[in-house]
Amino acid sequence: MGKCYDEIDETLRAFIEAQKMFFVATAPAAFGGHINLSPKGLESLRILGPRTVAYLDFTGSGIETVAHLRDNGRIVIMLCAFEGPPRILRLHGRGAVIEPQDQSFAALLSHFTPAPGVRAVIRIELDRISDSCGYGVPLMRYEADRSQLSAWAERKGAAGLAEYRRKNNAASIDDLPGMRLANKPSSAGTGRIFSGEFDKLEWESPASGCRFKAFRRDGKQLRLVEFTPAFVEEGWCKKGHMGIVLSGAMEIDFGGMLVHYPEGTAIFIPEGNAHRARHLTPLVRLFLVEEP
Repeated sequence: MGKCYDEIDETLRAFIEAQKMFFVATAPAAFGGHINLSPKGLESLRILGPRTVAYLDFTGSGIETVAHLRDNGRIVIMLCAFEGPPRILRLHGRGAVIEPQDQSFAALLSHFTPAPGVRAVIRIELDRISDSCGYGVPLMRYEADRSQLSAWAERKGAAGLAEYRRKNNAASIDDLPGMRLANKPSSAGTGRIFSGEFDKLEWESPASGCRFKAFRRDGKQLRLVEFTPAFVEEGWCKKGHMGIVLSGAMEIDFGGMLVHYPEGTAIFIPEGNAHRARHLTPLVRLFLVEEP
């Protein structure tokens, strides 16, 4: 007999954490749109609270789940036992797509083991938790995770993954909007907006290959920052940053999780999140709003 639960208790948590794969299903709101069902693995699912879960969304050729969540938010995760006692568990809820430029991305990412190729975190607030018998699910034995996805992402590199997402993840098969990074906003003229103000200030050079101009007032500072190939950030920064990449491209290392920030991308890194940056183009220009 199936049963509904008010929350993920310790028994359900143990079952979820023991499964090597799960399935995600979504659908567009419009009649006639294509339903999507995706298998997931690589230990990418986490329980964040009694009624909250999240999983890593890796770069791939499709963008259906992300597009459907942007369209209507509906999602269900299904886990089933392939070993041991039979059971099927379904987690229905409302999902949100958290991209690298979003405020909560770095904090969510800290719940996961670093892995290459992550393009977003999917966070789900659950409104129905239920199980069923699972008698029809076959018994199968787990051997190992496949290595192709991580190997492919590492070969692509941060810049190659960003270009792949721009080409393949901009819209779903029903032409619903996909990744916001794929639909990169133009930053043409953005540098000119700030350059008139910062032309009056002197450059400061805290390290080789890095210089900035800072405008400070009322406990805040605005910084125009430039990185060149001579800049190498060897230590870890825990200072919070908010701003935009005016030109060029860079990647930020969050303890082994590399996130690509191309031109026009917003940056939000909460205070205390250890990170370090490196340029991907000969010149990277940032505009940042920070505590001085």
